Amino acid sequence: MASSYQRNNMLSRVWKGDWKVTQTFSSTHNGVDIGTPNNTPLYAPEDGSIYATVTVPERNGEKYIAFKSSDGHRVLIYVHIGKFAAVGKVFAGALVALSDNTGYSTGPHTHFTYRVNGVEKDPMPYLKGGETVEMYKGKTIKYWYDNCMAFKKQAMDLKAQVADLTTKLKRMAEELALCKKGLSGASQRLAKLEIGANDPSVVKMAKEFINWVLS
Repeated sequence: MASSYQRNNMLSRVWKGDWKVTQTFSSTHNGVDIGTPNNTPLYAPEDGSIYATVTVPERNGEKYIAFKSSDGHRVLIYVHIGKFAAVGKVFAGALVALSDNTGYSTGPHTHFTYRVNGVEKDPMPYLKGGETVEMYKGKTIKYWYDNCMAFKKQAMDLKAQVADLTTKLKRMAEELALCKKGLSGASQRLAKLEIGANDPSVVKMAKEFINWVLS
């Protein structure tokens, strides 16, 4: 649902492909540059919204969008992009832009600037999913994700158990109907045998028959 829990390839939540970091975050560079080829799809890292889409003519037509997390604490800015989504709510993994080479750029790439409560930070931990963030009632996204997956597994297990019980109950109902039919037949049989109740062999046969019905 969001970007903070570990994935095998968290970067695929923002872009698909093994693109190189061409410039890291530093005191002179307020973000990280990823060498994405032109028209690389770029995605939302978690649930939130696109709250700004900007084209800057005086910067050689540079285009960028600003994404904000649903709790309002985290902002991720995608720079040097081409086409982009409209302002509005988006979900984790939603396509929000295509990379390009707009603005003063030395080659196709995407620049990411990341801010937490207005303070610029290295985007890589956030993009990789190594940064722990609180989303709801003091619990991390990893906490809620893991719990949801555990509940989902329990629900699936219970569903399987219900299906198994339904099958067993159906079979038991069929066996009960057969037992009722058998008891009815046994009663009729015993009624006929009462005529010879004084005959030991008949009594013995009747007892064996009753034991068979009740076994």
